[in-house]
Amino acid sequence: MDYLYGLAVGLACIHALTYARWLKAGGNRAGAWGVFALTMVCLGLYVYVVVR
Repeated sequence: MDYLYGLAVGLACIHALTYARWLKAGGNRAGAWGVFALTMVCLGLYVYVVVR
């Protein structure tokens, strides 16, 4: 079941990172960094839960 959650997290991260890239291209660097940081926190929490 963890792999299914991992797939969902991975897809959400890809979507969020492409959104961050779009924000950066539009000149909103602060928003892009915010989305990037939030994505990395969510990915880190998933890895933490799986490892623990």
